[in-house]
Amino acid sequence: MRAWLFAAILLFASSAAAQDAVHIAGFRIGMTIDEARAVDPEIIQPYNEGLQSFHVERGGHSVGDLNTPLQLIFLNGTLDFVGSEDTTQVVSSEACIERLQSVVAALESGAHALDDAEDNAASASARPSLRTSGGSIIRVSESHGATSTVAMAYAPIYAEVRSYAHPAAASARHCTVSYELSSQAPPPTDLPRGSLQNIPWAERPDGRNFARFYPSRAMELSRPGGTVLFCTVLTDGSLDCAVAYEGPQGWGFGQSALRIARAFRAAPQTEDGVATAGQTVRVPIRFRVSF
Repeated sequence: MRAWLFAAILLFASSAAAQDAVHIAGFRIGMTIDEARAVDPEIIQPYNEGLQSFHVERGGHSVGDLNTPLQLIFLNGTLDFVGSEDTTQVVSSEACIERLQSVVAALESGAHALDDAEDNAASASARPSLRTSGGSIIRVSESHGATSTVAMAYAPIYAEVRSYAHPAAASARHCTVSYELSSQAPPPTDLPRGSLQNIPWAERPDGRNFARFYPSRAMELSRPGGTVLFCTVLTDGSLDCAVAYEGPQGWGFGQSALRIARAFRAAPQTEDGVATAGQTVRVPIRFRVSF
C-alpha cells in the first residue's frame, strides 16, 4: 500500500460549540466495534481481533458533494477517527469554497456550528470570513495564487473541514476538500501567543521531513495527530522549541514535531522591518496519512 503524506501547518484556535457526538453515515465517534458492525456488517471485516487499533475504508460515501472512501480508525475497540478527502478540478477558487460549504452544511446537523473563533483580520492574506445558515464560520485566505479555507470545532470532539484550491491550468484549478472528526482532546486555548503571529519563513519542512519523522506506529495505523510548539527564533533563523500540546498522547507526535521543526528557518526580518531573532512564535504542526 502506498501512502502519500499530507501535513498542514496552521494556527490552532479556541474551542467551539459542538455539543453532541458527530454522526456520519450511521457512524459516530466513540461507538463500539459491535455497534459499527450493526451499522454495516462488512465495514470491519476482516480484521485482526488482537489489534487494539486498525483502520478500514468504506467506498461510495457522500458528505455534501464529496463522494470518496470513508476512513474509520478504531482504538481500543471504539471509533476514534472518521475522515475523507476528495480532489477534483474546478473553474475557480470560489467553486472550491462552495464545495467546502457543502460539506460544512452536511456536518452541521451532527456537529452543530463549526466556529474556531479565530480572528484573522490581522493577516494580510485573509479575506472576510463566511458564515453559513447553520452558524458555522469559514475562514478564507490567499497566498501565491492559492486559496485556503477552514472551519473547525473543538468540543466535545474535534472536527475540521479544509479546502485548498491552486492553479492547475490557465482556466482551471485543483480543489482538494477534506474533513476529519476525532475524539482527540482540543489544543489548550491558554497558550501564550507568539510575539510574531505571521512570521516570514525562509525555509519550511516539506513532505520528505514528514515522511522521515512521522511516528512509525501511527503511520502504520494511519493515525493522525496534532501538536503545538512554542519556539524562540535564534540568530541563524532556526528555532528552539518546546512541545506545548500533543494529541493524542502516547504516539510520539510531540518528539516528531520537534525533529520536523529543525527544517524551519525564519527570514531575518518581517515585512515591517522587525528583526525575527529573539522573537517567540507559536507553531502548530498537523500529521495525517492519506491513501
